[in-house]
Amino acid sequence: MVLEDDPERQKGGLLRSRDVATLFDAVVVNATLTRISKDVRSSPFRNFALYIDIDSAGVDAHTVQIIVEFLNPITGKWHSYLQDVFASLVYEDTVTADGVQEVFTGLVMGDSLRVRLVGTSTTASLTYTLNIGVEFFN
Repeated sequence: MVLEDDPERQKGGLLRSRDVATLFDAVVVNATLTRISKDVRSSPFRNFALYIDIDSAGVDAHTVQIIVEFLNPITGKWHSYLQDVFASLVYEDTVTADGVQEVFTGLVMGDSLRVRLVGTSTTASLTYTLNIGVEFFN
């Protein structure tokens, strides 16, 4: 992750990552119910913005849950981030049939961040396609 090095951008106190890191690029959640992104370094930042672009195929009561996780540097285990909207970030097929693009912000709680996708009642024809990116800032 590269820090923004433009002194004019930093003058106001906003320090941010230079680009949005891609966690998922057109990944399909189907009969393979769980997908885990690569992890990205989230320190030394205090906040993150999660960009979500999601679309579904088929309408038959299937859902996908997006879970942000942080790595505990002491135990080496991943912990779910359950603050605010992230406590239950679940999308239903009827809402995402025409595509949904949203962004949510949260607090950085560890040195590394990843995202886990969990599909429920997804099949080869009842699917979700997701693009997810993350940007860090102070």
